[in-house]
Order: sequence, then C-alpha cells, then structure tokens
Amino acid sequence: MLVLCALSSRSVAQDPSSSQPATSTISVNVRVVAVDAVARDSHSQVVHHLTKDNFTLVEDGKRQTIRYFTEDGNLPLTIGLMIDTSGSQEVYFIRQRIASQKFLNNMLTNPQDNAFVVRFDDDVLLLQKMTADLSLLGNALGRLPMKHPPRPNSNASTLLFDSVCETSHDAFGELPHKGFKSRPGHRAMVILTDGDDYGSVHGLDEAIACAQAANVAVYTALYTDHDPGLQYEDDPHIRVSRRTRLMGRTNMERLSRATGGRVFVVSKKLSIEQIYIQIQEDLRSQYSIGYTPPSSAPGSYHTLQLKPRDKHFTIQARIGYYTPR
Repeated sequence: MLVLCALSSRSVAQDPSSSQPATSTISVNVRVVAVDAVARDSHSQVVHHLTKDNFTLVEDGKRQTIRYFTEDGNLPLTIGLMIDTSGSQEVYFIRQRIASQKFLNNMLTNPQDNAFVVRFDDDVLLLQKMTADLSLLGNALGRLPMKHPPRPNSNASTLLFDSVCETSHDAFGELPHKGFKSRPGHRAMVILTDGDDYGSVHGLDEAIACAQAANVAVYTALYTDHDPGLQYEDDPHIRVSRRTRLMGRTNMERLSRATGGRVFVVSKKLSIEQIYIQIQEDLRSQYSIGYTPPSSAPGSYHTLQLKPRDKHFTIQARIGYYTPR
C-alpha cells in the first residue's frame, strides 16, 4: 500500500498588490494499492512488453481502473532469505550456502537493492539485518549451523509460520518504532524448507495474512525428497512422514499462490541453483500495477483478481490485500 501526498500547485489568481503570482499548496491523501505481476504464455515463458490494456483488475468482484503501470526490470528489490535450520534440513546446509551466496550476488545489482537473512527452527533468528553489503550477507550465510543446540526448555519445533509473520511485520512491515523506512520496488521472501511447521503460534491463514499485509511475494524451495528411511515401506512412521510432507507442500503452495510467488521442489531434475535462476527471472520481469481502491474500513480484507485479456496468458500476482490500519 502506497501513500501519495503533498501535491503543489501554482494558483492562477494574483494578489492585486503584487506583480508576482501567489502560490498555494494542495495537500491530498490518495491510497494506492500496488500489485506486482508476472505474465506467462502457454509455454510458461515470461511475457514482456505488455501494456495496462492487456490486463483487467477486479477488487471484490468490481472492475477497477488501472492508473499506474510500468515494466521495469531495474526497480529496487528487497529480498528476505529465510532458511529452515531444523534437524531434517541440516544435510542441505552446505549446498544452500553456496547457492544462496551466488543468488544474492546476481540479484543485488542496483544500489538500492537490499537483502537480509533469517534462520528458523525452534526459534526465529535474524542473522543479518537488511543491507546491500554482499560480504555481510555472505558472513551470515557462513554462520548457518551444521548442528546447533536447542534453546533451553524448548521442544523440537519448526516455527515456519511464525517466521513468516515476524519477518513480514518487522522487516517488510517497516514499523515506524523499529526505525524502518519505506523502500520502493519489489519485495520477495525466499524460503528454503521442507514445508513442515511444528509449534508455531500462528497458523497458515495468519501467515498468508501477514505476507499480504506487507505486500511481499513468497517463493519457496521445498526439500522433500531426502528421507533415508523411505525403503522401509511397512514402517507406519514413514507413512505419516509422507502425509506430513504432502501437507507441507500444500501449505506452501497456498502461501506462495496467495502472495504472488511460486513453489519449487528441489530434486535431481531441478537443483536449488536452477530454482534460484527462475526466481531471479521472476523478480526482474514484474509489472508494477497500481489503482485507487474504493473506501473501506481499516483492517478489512479485499480479494484481487488480475486477469489477462489474452486467454493464452496466465498471471502470477497476489490475490488479496488488507486496508492499512
């Protein structure tokens, strides 16, 4: 959600006692809902060079007028890299560190680009606050633990949904009392996880609401294939594990789809390096769309539908927003 204010205008009226024209200032508050979108053709290839006339925008079932539109691959990026450091993921840490460093090196090319690094397991910990310094980000990635002791008196848990909410509020939410300043451009949360959540105070719907309120697209790289015990077909715990992993993937697909991101599954055919390349293409191929919404009560939720006029295209964009409080 953006706020535009303080438009200055020169009056046509003149003071009879002066030969200089008088100047007046008109102060206005205009709420603008911002929607970032990626367009794809029937072959899932990104489509460039569209105009606002190629889209229709609907809020709560009512067509809206697109007033602001741009396609600019150099808009500033704010990226939150969030890594699941629970026990089930430690086998991936080395590969993740190397791939993540390369991803950030390739993404932070604009002086206004920023990133931060968060790890989560039975706690949510900011390893590196928002910065454009690649060396600091690299040092944070280097501190990803191969093994780490749990917090005292804590149960084994993976606070995935809590990490999404805390990051949305504290980093992307730009809370004034925390000293955050408004940052222009696109926002993305990139999560490396198996999608399982154990012990979070927040649920999936709350995590979606947090990300939508902060206008951040969630991209997920799912690690679901590693399970050394899968050959034991008669073990009931393995069958539960499979169902849990399926639920984790379903949850992350809901979270990513609702916020305008995507879900990828890491596999032999699709490596984390290849996934990062696709995320990079997405973030540098977005259309920025804005419109003035109807008046509504603070904190109210509104559905969004951004549709292509060409039926062969598909649009990736968030599906709702909250009126700021």
